[in-house]
Amino acid sequence: MRKLHLSPAAAEDIENILRYTLETWGENQFELYHAILQQTFDSILTDPEGPLSKSRDELFPSSRSIRSGHHVVFFRLRKKNIEIIRILHEKMDFLRHMDEEE
Repeated sequence: MRKLHLSPAAAEDIENILRYTLETWGENQFELYHAILQQTFDSILTDPEGPLSKSRDELFPSSRSIRSGHHVVFFRLRKKNIEIIRILHEKMDFLRHMDEEE
């Protein structure tokens, strides 16, 4: 069974996304967005190379991404595990933020 691992940057991304959502949009939207992120993680675990994800080798080797609401989850397969690298807003400069992580 695959396991999901969050990089420190991805864990911080989730915290920031959910805190901003709660402060800006309230508890109902916080719950909704939290559920959307969880559904995305479940989808990655179930079928990481499925039709909802796409190769992102231009960012770093063996990486993939999948949309989650207004964010994009970047991940890579590591043997039996999946490492979530970053969760970035769709309008961010992905390459610049991947350089920070890699």
